[in-house]
Amino acid sequence: MGLGGQDKTPNTVRVTGQVRLIGSGPGMELVITGTDREWRIDKEDRDTLWDLQQRTVTVEGQESSREMTFANGTPAGTWYFLRQIKIIETSESADKKN
Repeated sequence: MGLGGQDKTPNTVRVTGQVRLIGSGPGMELVITGTDREWRIDKEDRDTLWDLQQRTVTVEGQESSREMTFANGTPAGTWYFLRQIKIIETSESADKKN
């Protein structure tokens, strides 16, 4: 898959979803999967979420997006990215409140 188009201007968002590791080998990526979209986590922020895999988190961060294309030029959809992440809540911290 190639990098088609340009990144959209980042804006601050608050998202909730499950932290997951996708891919294999050098192509592994950490993502947050929400109900309506998936955010790829910037490499500089991976350590922040690494130990929270398979947990639900609420974070704030800078969201950007990029229109992706396959190598043959066919559209592959929009990918969303998060960087400068600040953890607001984890499923673990929510359990402790109850």
